[in-house]
Amino acid sequence: MRWTAVVLLVTTAFADERTLLRELFDNTGGPSWSDNYGWSENLNNLCEWTGVTCASEMSPESVVGIPADSVVGIELPRNFLSGRIPSTFWTLPYLIFVDVSFNAGLEVNLEGVANAKLEWLSFDETATRSVEGISGLASTLTSLHMSGIPLEGEFPTEVLQLTALEYLFMSSAGISGTIPAEIAQLSQLVELDLSENALTGAIPNAVTLLFNLELLSLRSNRLSENLSYLNFDDLAQLKFLYLNGNQLTGSIPSFSSQQNIEEIRLNKNAFSGAIPESFMVSAVSNENMTIVVDLSDNMLDTIPESLDNLEHLVLDLRLADNHFTVLPTNLCDNVNWPGVAEFHCSGIVCPAQTYAPQGRATAANECTPCQTGNYLGAVVCLVQDEYSVLEQLFLNTDGEASWKVKWTLTDRNYCAWKGVHCDAQGHVTRISVPNNGLKGAVPETIFNLPNLIDLDLSRNDITVPFDRIADAKSLASLNIAFTLTGDFAPLTSLNKEGPLQRFYADGIPISGTLPSEICAIRTLKTLSLSDCKLIGEIPTEIGNLGRLEELYLQGNELRGTMPSQIGQLQNLKAFSAAKNQMTGTLPSQLLRMPNLEALSLASQKGKGFSGPIPSFEASSKLTSVFLNDNAFTGQVPETLLRMADLDASLTVQLSNNNINGTVPGALAKFSALNLYVEGNSITYIDSRLCGLDNWMSGSVGKYGCAAILCPAATQGGRQIYEDEPCEPCTAEAGSLLGQKSCGDGSESPAFSGSEQEILELLYKQTGGVGWHNQDLWLSEESVCQWHGVGCNANGQVTSLTLGANQLIGNFPTEIYQLPALQRLVIFSNKINFSFEGIKNAANLKVLVLDSTGLTSLRGVGNAPALEGLNVRFNKLTGEIPQDLSRLESLKSLDISDNQLSEGIPAWMGSMKALASFKASNNKFSGELYDFADMPRLTYVDLSNNGLTGTIPSTILMNADPSKKIFLSLSNNRLSGEIPSNLAALPRLDLNVANNEITSIGDGLCTMSSWNEMQVSYYGCDGIACPIGTSSAAGRQTAEDRPCSPCSKAQFMGSTVCATSDAFSSRSVVGLLFATFVGLIALIA
Repeated sequence: MRWTAVVLLVTTAFADERTLLRELFDNTGGPSWSDNYGWSENLNNLCEWTGVTCASEMSPESVVGIPADSVVGIELPRNFLSGRIPSTFWTLPYLIFVDVSFNAGLEVNLEGVANAKLEWLSFDETATRSVEGISGLASTLTSLHMSGIPLEGEFPTEVLQLTALEYLFMSSAGISGTIPAEIAQLSQLVELDLSENALTGAIPNAVTLLFNLELLSLRSNRLSENLSYLNFDDLAQLKFLYLNGNQLTGSIPSFSSQQNIEEIRLNKNAFSGAIPESFMVSAVSNENMTIVVDLSDNMLDTIPESLDNLEHLVLDLRLADNHFTVLPTNLCDNVNWPGVAEFHCSGIVCPAQTYAPQGRATAANECTPCQTGNYLGAVVCLVQDEYSVLEQLFLNTDGEASWKVKWTLTDRNYCAWKGVHCDAQGHVTRISVPNNGLKGAVPETIFNLPNLIDLDLSRNDITVPFDRIADAKSLASLNIAFTLTGDFAPLTSLNKEGPLQRFYADGIPISGTLPSEICAIRTLKTLSLSDCKLIGEIPTEIGNLGRLEELYLQGNELRGTMPSQIGQLQNLKAFSAAKNQMTGTLPSQLLRMPNLEALSLASQKGKGFSGPIPSFEASSKLTSVFLNDNAFTGQVPETLLRMADLDASLTVQLSNNNINGTVPGALAKFSALNLYVEGNSITYIDSRLCGLDNWMSGSVGKYGCAAILCPAATQGGRQIYEDEPCEPCTAEAGSLLGQKSCGDGSESPAFSGSEQEILELLYKQTGGVGWHNQDLWLSEESVCQWHGVGCNANGQVTSLTLGANQLIGNFPTEIYQLPALQRLVIFSNKINFSFEGIKNAANLKVLVLDSTGLTSLRGVGNAPALEGLNVRFNKLTGEIPQDLSRLESLKSLDISDNQLSEGIPAWMGSMKALASFKASNNKFSGELYDFADMPRLTYVDLSNNGLTGTIPSTILMNADPSKKIFLSLSNNRLSGEIPSNLAALPRLDLNVANNEITSIGDGLCTMSSWNEMQVSYYGCDGIACPIGTSSAAGRQTAEDRPCSPCSKAQFMGSTVCATSDAFSSRSVVGLLFATFVGLIALIA
């Protein structure tokens, strides 16, 4: 009986485990896993399922008391899981370890994880954004792997509660801020990896309290200050230390107590002074183990003779690129050190006036003579010093006469020059002078700069010769977009394993096929060749660029079919070949790219791409697909984006093809899909889709099916705004859904009355008898004498100014038929306003509709001559309508104080005439648009929104530096640094108050004409108050309005402690004054 009971208990538990595993399978795209053996067939024996480990497979001592057939482990790495792990998964009763790493579309939901008794958990490289709930594993978890997840923000406090942890790996997790002192609570740690994050400040002494540490990796962060306060002697068990790629200063530690050390990497910092006399005196090694010590790329100046005490070690000592001038000769016979037996002293460091790629002689590269260079261990040969290279660039490109922002050659501190960035050792690492008026040929010596990583010469009238580009040993990013460069042949000299990763050549009139030399640069991760007049087909050699993550070929004249070799780019995340002349069906290889996130093949000229709409069912990361304006046929596939995250915001643009049939109900599994299918031949929408409130950016929740497709016999494509429903057609229009127009040519009849009759109609339709001022209206006086009416010398009506005049009702569209009308100013009236027929207003230049209850701008793009549009204080919602982009003459646009949302759209770059853009007090979100393609802009106000991210370095890069520029970004959530590139605008009025700004770019605090000369008086405080201070304006504006101490001010530019009365009074008066001045300017 007892035995039977046990059997029943085990059987019940077994059934529960099956249910929980099936839930995991169903919620993470199980049918699309690369290996789902057992799961898909629902085999009886769970222990045979792929990735499932049962207790019977473990050592008996590790699973004491656990039934043999119970699940103790799940290992499904790199298995194309997507979606979200259900919280019920953690109730598996005997779960000990879980590995779901490298499933990029998977979110690991840790809610309820406390129910498990996990000891080992790995979710590296997943889409997990939060570790909330993980502290529930405090007593059991010993190993946590979560590198490469998009955590962002400061170090998660719940991780600090996992006091049983022995292994913690959190590299590349987007962590910022300082390393918390509470890390000392994790006293059992053996290995700690926080590399490749954005950690700042000093390394806390708490790290040296982790006495069991064998591996500590903090490389590639932004850690600073010296290490003198850290007692590394306490880390006696340390074997591997990685602090390279930071901004650490002062002397290097001696590491005199570490006996078991195997690797120390302190390279790429700013350490100075001497290597300690007692350096590594306790280290031991054997002939089978090489100890690696990398001190290269610092500012160390003395090599002590005492290093000879380490002659017994097999020591790979790397000292290149420092400030050493003497090498003690007693070190040159330490034959246990690699290279010394063969090359003696040169095997440690190259002598002065010689160089080698590693700073020392090796079998591959001996030390080569070089006339320049006074330090030992040089890694390059500078034909000229770095100042001379920059001087030559300035002079050769007409610097004195043409550059907008010039370099002061008499100041030899080139690291302070605008657009020049240096490392801690004073080596040039970046040159950024886009759109700066350079002319002529760039000297080829630019590629001799040994530490140059990023070179941006875009949007200048220059040619860039590539003859010596192979000398650029560190160059990772090259931007020559919109220059006159034409000869790409020398690019063949680039090493196939060289440093170049990003190449931008947009707008260069190549006028030929895609250069084969570019397709040979196999290290590229980003290749951008848009608008280059490329012809012919995409070459099959494109498949050689296996590391590509971004490929942009839009706006060319490419023809032919898409090569199947594009499928070889397995790392590709973004691909655009829109606006070309390509044809044919898409290769199956393109449809199975595992890392693709965004694809645009839209708007092909001519026939376009054809064949059935692809489902992309194997692309788990794909979130944006643009295939509109082609010739695709068939129905929308039921398996569309089958592996995508069901809760993610997805966009699929299929409008204007030849699609027919039904929009399938199978797509109802997506919670936030934007599916654009108007302009096709679709006849039915599954009703299940019409109740998904978050579809079409929330429009389906408002307008039902019409938000996806207008019903049959109506026009408009789909409903976007409340007052713009799908309009019935006046003629029979068939059974197709989503027609953009009826096609019957019907228009409202033209009004044939005189100008006076049009004005009389206005009076009657808008309650003229109740107007605040109706002087002379409907009298026998000339209409030019009527209140608010202005005329030209011929007696034609040129302006109507009836603002705040108590107009009500429907504003007649016949007003647009006044042939000479130039200004229409009707703000602050309760009217129903329509833009229908505005194309008849051939001379209308100014339209002021503030506070009129306006809910839509539909049709405004038909105004042929409009230069100024004011629609403040209305009820506009959703995205900025693209209809505005048709206003080619628009100079001033004010959409402030509405409820517009989403981001500032990139299509605004097409509004080349726009000089003033005011969009404050809306609900805009996302990253800040840079307005780089809008050369006439002088006034931008985006204050009081929800913009995030950093201020782009390219913001307003084409603005006229001779003009006064106003840029207000206050009261958003922008973070990081105010970019130094803004120094190109010497008359800038900049407001960044109440954001999350943490620093001001080099050179900005000396821009004497900024902010009405306030920067000349108050320096950096005239731009933004420092952290820990505040003022009513977020910056110092007068002697009696300084930045005052404020403990609440966590970011620069704070107003948090400012006197509320002073702030509000100035703000309100300023707001009213700005509104008044703006209206007067438009009316005038």
